[in-house]
Amino acid sequence: MTDDDQIATLRGVFRKDLTSVGMVPTGIGIQLVTQENAALGFGLLCEAVYVHLYHDRSPEDLLAYLAGPLRVADERMQRYILKTVLHVRSALVQHAGDHNKAYQQLMNDKGAEKEVVQKVVEACVRTAREFKIPWTKRYVFADQENSRSSGGILGCLILVVIALVIVYGLYRLVRWLFG
Repeated sequence: MTDDDQIATLRGVFRKDLTSVGMVPTGIGIQLVTQENAALGFGLLCEAVYVHLYHDRSPEDLLAYLAGPLRVADERMQRYILKTVLHVRSALVQHAGDHNKAYQQLMNDKGAEKEVVQKVVEACVRTAREFKIPWTKRYVFADQENSRSSGGILGCLILVVIALVIVYGLYRLVRWLFG
């Protein structure tokens, strides 16, 4: 199976998670497919959240999805991912879905990384198009209203540490299972 096939399979799993969670947690699947591509992994995490956001899940449901099937254990990272998802969506809404203008705006954020911003913008646009969500629809949660995701270095470092811990855990699990 090619990387594109694996990513397509993961995207199907995000949609299946809307009704029932599979035996293998979605976050583990993301880590297996994106082992050495942190930007793609973060983009896919955000895409999974967009799928659920676009199905009118509450902030509590989104955070529970991040903590459960997506296996993001750190509560600050869960909130960071949710803020990032909402911030990117807001930039696209502000520019009526114009990818380039939203991308330019987001690149002005402190600590913004080109590849990460591209992946999250792509995820937002792809899922909005799939679910026919107009660029006039805003997603603002009460506790998120006046905050912005900075995409800072600390957040990236936390993401890298989490990714490394998950990959190491998977390595140990595979070694334990297959000797």
